[in-house]
Amino acid sequence: MEKTKFTNLINQLSITAQKDSWALNYDKEIDHLFWNKEPLNKNVKLVKVSHEASFYVDPNKKIEGVVVEYFTSNFVAHNPTYKGFAKQFNKKVGKNTFTVTHTQETNKYLFGLGEALRADIYQDSKETGKALNFDSLVNYALSK
Repeated sequence: MEKTKFTNLINQLSITAQKDSWALNYDKEIDHLFWNKEPLNKNVKLVKVSHEASFYVDPNKKIEGVVVEYFTSNFVAHNPTYKGFAKQFNKKVGKNTFTVTHTQETNKYLFGLGEALRADIYQDSKETGKALNFDSLVNYALSK
């Protein structure tokens, strides 16, 4: 696969999240994991990049976060390393939303989350036979 801006972005996802101090939240009712900058830019758009993941992208095409849909019921099935991760969300921050207390164990999970997402995005692209074209996806999302 040819290196593109998009592959560079997803290859740097964990580094970006750490550098920008992204918050990690899990909504138990809808089974979605949110890993994003807080607060998000008011003009961000969600750009679906795989079956399970969408990126929050600002008007300057900068990734401000990621949403993983059906985290425990789907993502974990493909990434068994994260089987116990949902149990780490023990600090209530909203009606159905929880965050983690940062410990060595949660940091271990976070370190690999970007890698797991990257692998899933590449796998979905390979299975569908569609090349990853982030610029086209973002241009489409921002035009709405």
